[in-house]
Amino acid sequence: MPQGSVVRAVLDCYPLKVSDVSLVQRRTRRTFWAVATDQGEMILRQTRVDSPRMLFIVAAHLYLEKRGLAISRLQPTKEGGACVSVAPDSYVLFERMKGQPLNYFDREHLKQAMQFMAGFHVASEGYSAPSESKSRRRVGKWHRLYTWRIQELEGYRLLAASHPDDPFSATFNEHADFMIESAKRALTAIEGPEYENWTNECAERGTFCQQDFTLARLVSRGDSASMRELRSITKDLPARDMRIFINKIMTKLSVWDSNLAADLLHWYQEGNALDEPKWRVLWADLQFPHLFYSTVHKYYLNLRPIWSLEKHLQALKNVISVEETKTDFVNHFDETYAYINGALPVDAGTFKDVQQPQVTITVIEPGKPEALGVVETKPETEEVEHIGQDGGDRIDPIDLTEFRFETPAPEKGPVGTGRKRPSSQKRGRRQKGRLRGRRRG
Repeated sequence: MPQGSVVRAVLDCYPLKVSDVSLVQRRTRRTFWAVATDQGEMILRQTRVDSPRMLFIVAAHLYLEKRGLAISRLQPTKEGGACVSVAPDSYVLFERMKGQPLNYFDREHLKQAMQFMAGFHVASEGYSAPSESKSRRRVGKWHRLYTWRIQELEGYRLLAASHPDDPFSATFNEHADFMIESAKRALTAIEGPEYENWTNECAERGTFCQQDFTLARLVSRGDSASMRELRSITKDLPARDMRIFINKIMTKLSVWDSNLAADLLHWYQEGNALDEPKWRVLWADLQFPHLFYSTVHKYYLNLRPIWSLEKHLQALKNVISVEETKTDFVNHFDETYAYINGALPVDAGTFKDVQQPQVTITVIEPGKPEALGVVETKPETEEVEHIGQDGGDRIDPIDLTEFRFETPAPEKGPVGTGRKRPSSQKRGRRQKGRLRGRRRG
């Protein structure tokens, strides 16, 4: 296997005796290997991300580890580096943390996850990224994000109106007005001083969040959760992690459970007590129809080309159910806040005051990339948030490279329907981009 030589070269950078290496998982942008060493079982992760970005992440990982957060231990290289760079990839070796996988339908597991999230945000305070790193920053950009998404939904509404025979567009149009109005109310809510004050506070303290909080990277050990790996971070309000995680849970339930949502926030408050203005910012973010937007965005820009029309339609109906049943919860802030604010602090120990660790990267620079089995390709970008058409209005670039080796689905819907997916100029540009990428590959 050509990549095997790369793995051997990377593992040679560590002061370990390796007895066995086995492939655990391979995806477009990440690959994992289980590594048996004289110091225990470890996981080697390869990520298609450049070294300055990885430096930003591993420095945060080390900072959390030194502060006492329950997170896997990073293994330094012989040179003291926190990771290994073999352009265009970065490699990180960390201990294989064992524990019980967490379940989205187990209340105790959800409680452990929310309390861990609270501790994660508290432990992140004081982090200062290395000057050589490339940070991700969302804090202070919510207004632009909301505004762009509202404009995009309005554009999709016009597109859907011109395709009344398309089942997805017909369903979208039935609910578009309600969703857009909810989005506009959320935008108005964050124009107050609460959002600005919390933004300034987080910027001053160096707080960061995970941006995609998920149970897949946590395990239960005893009566608390621990983190197996830290894949990415971004400088943003803790509310972002809370909103994403709660929306993820409710999507799995296919309906908004107000009692469960209140309990989740109550458990978070036990570990990181927020005042009322901060909770109002979260309420605004919960009110914005992020789930609805994301589902519609994927359809009209064909970001899931292998999905059938039925799958898109099922996903849309699911999020509509969640968004519409959420209204009662969002409209009863005072009652829910009274319950949340009654949470008693949990004695989870005090995080240590530590200095920002000095973090370096071990770099392997072969004369020819082919010598290590490396194929020269353009590094992939992270995430997909996109605000505007010009570079100045972008929050993050659209990631299209994951579709490079996939065959686009036909324009028509399921066999026998004869329906075509509505097209847009944006979607056309993205299809051309994927074709160019496929020719390059």
